[in-house]
Amino acid sequence: MITTPNKPNFHIVEAVSELPNLRGRAEIFCDVETKRVFQHGDIGGMYPWKGDKICGIAISADDERDVWYVPVRHTIPGTAAEDNTGGPWCGVHVKENLPVENVMRWVTEILTSCDEWINHNVKFDAMFFAVGDGVMFDCRLIDTLTLSKLYYSDRFTYDLKTLCRDWLEYATESQDRCKIYRDSIKTKSFADTPIVMLGEYACDDVQMNRELYRFLQKHLKERDLASGDAHRGLEPQLIETEKLLTPVLFDMEYDGICIDETACQIESVKSLRKMILASEKIESATGSEFTNSNTCLKRILLDQFKLPILLTIIEKEDGHFVDTGRPSFAKDAMALYKEHPSVTGDSKIKEIVDHIAAYRIEQQFKSLFLDTFLRLHVGGIMHPNYNQCVRTGRLSCSRPNSQQQNSRSKKLILPHSGEGFFSDDYSQIEYRLTVHYCRIKSAIEAYINDSTTDFHQWVADLFEIHRKPAKGLNFGVVYGQGKRGVVASLMTDPDIMAKMGTIVNGMVANGSLSEGLKQIKFQDLCKRHGESAYAEYHATMPEIKKTSDAAKDVAKVRGFVFTAYGRRRYLPGNAARKAFNSVAQGCISPDQYILTKEHGYSQIKDCVGPVQVWNGESFVSGHVVNSGAKKKVQTLFSDNTNIVTSPEHRFYTIPTVGNCKWKTPDQFSKVERVAMSTEMPAWATGRKLESIPTTECPSQPNGVWNTNDYSWEDIASSYDRGLMLGRLASDGTFTNHQAVWLIAEHEKSILPVMEGIIKKTGWKYVVKKKDRRKTGRLPMYHLRVSSVKLKEQLRYLNIKNQVSRYLYSNSELLVGFLKGFFDGDGTVGSSISLCFGKRHVATCLPDGIQRALRIFGIQSRVHCYSQVVRLHVSTKCSELFRDRIGFLNSTKQNKIGRVVSKKKFHNDIPASIVDFVIPMPGDVEMFDVVDVPQHKFMCEGLIVHNTSADIIKERMVALAPRYNSDTRRMGISPRANVHDELLSGVPLESLHDLKVQNYMCDMLEDTSTKFRVPIRVGLGISAKNWSEAAGDETTYDADGKPIAGKIH
Repeated sequence: MITTPNKPNFHIVEAVSELPNLRGRAEIFCDVETKRVFQHGDIGGMYPWKGDKICGIAISADDERDVWYVPVRHTIPGTAAEDNTGGPWCGVHVKENLPVENVMRWVTEILTSCDEWINHNVKFDAMFFAVGDGVMFDCRLIDTLTLSKLYYSDRFTYDLKTLCRDWLEYATESQDRCKIYRDSIKTKSFADTPIVMLGEYACDDVQMNRELYRFLQKHLKERDLASGDAHRGLEPQLIETEKLLTPVLFDMEYDGICIDETACQIESVKSLRKMILASEKIESATGSEFTNSNTCLKRILLDQFKLPILLTIIEKEDGHFVDTGRPSFAKDAMALYKEHPSVTGDSKIKEIVDHIAAYRIEQQFKSLFLDTFLRLHVGGIMHPNYNQCVRTGRLSCSRPNSQQQNSRSKKLILPHSGEGFFSDDYSQIEYRLTVHYCRIKSAIEAYINDSTTDFHQWVADLFEIHRKPAKGLNFGVVYGQGKRGVVASLMTDPDIMAKMGTIVNGMVANGSLSEGLKQIKFQDLCKRHGESAYAEYHATMPEIKKTSDAAKDVAKVRGFVFTAYGRRRYLPGNAARKAFNSVAQGCISPDQYILTKEHGYSQIKDCVGPVQVWNGESFVSGHVVNSGAKKKVQTLFSDNTNIVTSPEHRFYTIPTVGNCKWKTPDQFSKVERVAMSTEMPAWATGRKLESIPTTECPSQPNGVWNTNDYSWEDIASSYDRGLMLGRLASDGTFTNHQAVWLIAEHEKSILPVMEGIIKKTGWKYVVKKKDRRKTGRLPMYHLRVSSVKLKEQLRYLNIKNQVSRYLYSNSELLVGFLKGFFDGDGTVGSSISLCFGKRHVATCLPDGIQRALRIFGIQSRVHCYSQVVRLHVSTKCSELFRDRIGFLNSTKQNKIGRVVSKKKFHNDIPASIVDFVIPMPGDVEMFDVVDVPQHKFMCEGLIVHNTSADIIKERMVALAPRYNSDTRRMGISPRANVHDELLSGVPLESLHDLKVQNYMCDMLEDTSTKFRVPIRVGLGISAKNWSEAAGDETTYDADGKPIAGKIH
């Protein structure tokens, strides 16, 4: 048995006899590492159904100090297979592997005798054991990934390494070493990693997961005890439901859903033929080539036929959906164009729009469903991957996204052999819950009188409008769109557009409106109609706004709301509009930078939680929170920098005379100055630069590559370390095995300083003088240190192209870097400036230097030319630069006095001048720093100021054959979940059994929490496919009784 060099409690098992006896333990912490066999780049991630296997197992038990790693399928990198385990990508197995059969027999004994198996995304590991090696568990599955989301619902990432670093301050060097190694040999297969390196990595995963689990156990228990009488005890029940749900989802994924492979292939050909036909007709009508691109559609619809933009593209950025402002021509957009008066009034345009819509529908159907089905299935079965808990508490799904299926694709999804489908759909559950929470008396009475009441139709009848716009109204109000969002949604409702379009076309026809004003009049009518409907809605049902405001007030105080089941949805910021669905000032775009002691200078989205934040004068206590989706504006400054905030965000401005004031962008005057730092911040996060393991330092046969075990962390002084890195980034180079500083003859006075820094580390170095008299130039001195490890760290830092996040972790480190960089490439003429080479036109290094200077209150301006980039420090900031940064070269340092400006900042506060403000389309999820004194903090160097998901999860657990002997006896198995719909497999002989049907409905409606309105479930059945069961089509017998489709 080998003990890993860095962790004495981590062991590599070398023989079957060394396998630890962990049978009968209460808690097993087990994590697998995987070997890529099937090269499936378009699938994403490891996929056991296509042959990917386990290459190693890390395991421990209870609070056992030791962790063991068992290698079973490690390979020699870059080799082809010599066994029969699955094709040319398997690789040659190394001799240190243990026999697979023996190891899997040992694992089976452990997982069938323990009480709980705990891991991060444990379902992934369980699936690899089951599919690849036939190892099944007989214990509870505890997923720390799901528990982490229950603990805090609003993080951007929940990977184990980040959670443990942020919550536990766990050192994660082994994780980084492993990734660097795999990147260096260009592999995604963990099996190609040396056993000792991967063993330490895997054991670290187990150790981190155990400490994370203990952290969650402690804090979730303490939180429940402090939650108050009204909510105490609810969260433990919710946690128990989530724990029970994990193996239910495992069963659904393992069993999978069947497809009709032949039908998929036939439909694929049909779709392709329809696309070709539509394309030919479009080209004939427009006289130009048609390609399936937004650029082509924009040319045809917007440029050629002058149609307006009706919808814009929404894209996901950093985990949030953002309006890009670019025109959309997706299905919903094409449906709106069909109803637009400019289209309905012109037969030629209408024909083209119809053909485009038909083409895009077929293209989407083919690529999103047919091609995906054919790519993912194994023997006619697809195995979806369920994400157990998103922010709202709902499930999500991928590979394929079974929650995205439409009626056409559902026709291709079949029951398993000998089964039919039950489709149980919670009828308008969000609206029933809205009525419950808001206590809308008239709606409650309607539901009590008739439990099958259609809420959308009830609202339509109440306001004497069609059901579809009534549904749009309900959706907008319940999901918190606000007046602007609801009105905008109603303006693009096809029914309303068709009605307003008919009115406008009639006005043009009778001469009361000119053709040129048609579009303006159409928009005006749609807007007025939407505003009138919104006002009437709230006037008739004032309970909704009253409840929404109450929820907002509560969330403002505590930062989250409870669902009826005790789930906490953290809604710090402007999330009152989400309060029904799960409150409230959002300010800063997630990618903007703030300075905190804990995270250094980092994007605000990475600083969520309690922080010590810099406010321009000092570090103060505060709390970074997610503020919810907000409208956004971009403020650009005269130095070419910019900041994206919400419109109501306030800046600390400096007037020419008088006191400083807080202003929002729309209050800015013609010349507005926004304050920057007045003091010099000092911080240190303690972040270390990871060393490079020996296995990552290859040596050539002739032995010329140097493997000195050096690290930049050997330079004890952060300031000196930054100085050397900065000087190397500007006037230096590094090869595969050495770092070289270049010092010119006129600045050789700095050479002893640099040598002195290196001598303190004990590094071996050499100084060589390069004679350049032949080229008519003065000599150049080369200061060289040979070490592959130093070079690998430099590759990680990428200092030639960016100001690395590592440099922002410590103020002394950053100051040293800036000083070293300016010392190399900086000059003092009419101003202090930097000159970057041609290649930096395309890098972020100039902007990074500018951003770093702003932290210290130093304003600069970046000018980009075709061959060069220049950065000029504001002459007003020359004195600040000299005092806070400066040059190592005494000659340059002395020259600064010549450019120190006599002009001073207003009120002696450094400031950045606003150039202009640009409103931006769409919403973006923003962040804020709350609970800070005087409500101010520094950003970008400036001073700135679901219950339904729980019901469905609970009922899925209650019905699961793992726990329910009745459903097990009836042969009912869950097959898929789509939001409020549960698809189950039922034996054909029980499909029309009324007792079985009623049992399913009764179980799903019998929620543990009782509501003021009845919870109803609609039932659909089919022996053919999912589409029929979902009610997309209904079959009747001779007496007119439904026998397939929606029957209840």
